[in-house]
Parts: sequence; structure tokens; C-alpha cells
Amino acid sequence: TYTIIGMDANCVTADDKTALLNAASTYGGYTLSNGGELGWVYSCCDSYGLTSIDEIMVSPNIIINGFEVLGNWFNLLYSDHYPVVADLTLL
Repeated sequence: TYTIIGMDANCVTADDKTALLNAASTYGGYTLSNGGELGWVYSCCDSYGLTSIDEIMVSPNIIINGFEVLGNWFNLLYSDHYPVVADLTLL
């Protein structure tokens, strides 16, 4: 079974981000696209400024090869979140 979850994690502070990384790893060995091996990438522009709160989370049998935030789409959206795209390999 493969699991791919796209989510708005609302992790604004460094403590929030650490807690999310730890929880993903501890509960099922999930890997995060944003904040994982590729580091944190801004994915949202809200009233607090740019934040890294959008994630693609995958089960351990999926490899995240790359992660991109399509920030140049912002003017076309009705949201403060940019689209996020991940290049995945199913094992």
C-alpha cells in the first residue's frame, strides 16, 4: 500500500516544524517533502509573511526525488498557498 498525503501543516515556528518531522518519522516512518532532506521551502504567503507550511507526506515505500513550490502561480490563485509538486518513485 502506498500513501501520499498533501496537507497544510500550519507549522510556523521552528518547534512546530521539529514536532512535525518527529511525528512523521515516529508514527509510520513517513517522509516529508517540505522540511525533509530537501530542507524547508516557502509555500505560503499569509499575513505573517512567507511560511513553509505545505507538505507532501509519503509512506516509507516511496522516495521523494524532488519537491518544488510553484510560486510564480500566485497571481492566478484565490489562495495564499502556492501549488506544491513532488517527483516520487514508488518502490
